[in-house]
Amino acid sequence: MILSTPNKNLGTEETNPFHFKEFYLDEFKKLLHDEFTDLRLYGQKPIHLGYLNMVGKITHLIPPGKLNWFVDSSFKFFFRGTAVEPMKKFNYGFTPSYLIGVAKKKKK
Repeated sequence: MILSTPNKNLGTEETNPFHFKEFYLDEFKKLLHDEFTDLRLYGQKPIHLGYLNMVGKITHLIPPGKLNWFVDSSFKFFFRGTAVEPMKKFNYGFTPSYLIGVAKKKKK
């Protein structure tokens, strides 16, 4: 099984029509550990937390309905590739934009 979710640390508080729920890393790990075995966690599209903090300070200035556009447009410059990497490779202040879990269903 392969499951992916946007990293909720990067969420915009607006409804995402492509995902019913977005997860923080700890929530995602717990969900997968409770139901699956042989879990491997990956991330995609790293972004620096310092940049997120800066963007977080100015989002209240962005008109309603334009926040997704702003985030999508401004983040494209800072994404460092689209390769899927093991979670342990995300360091030095970087976090993945997407969390990916690969696992097997637990036998009952």
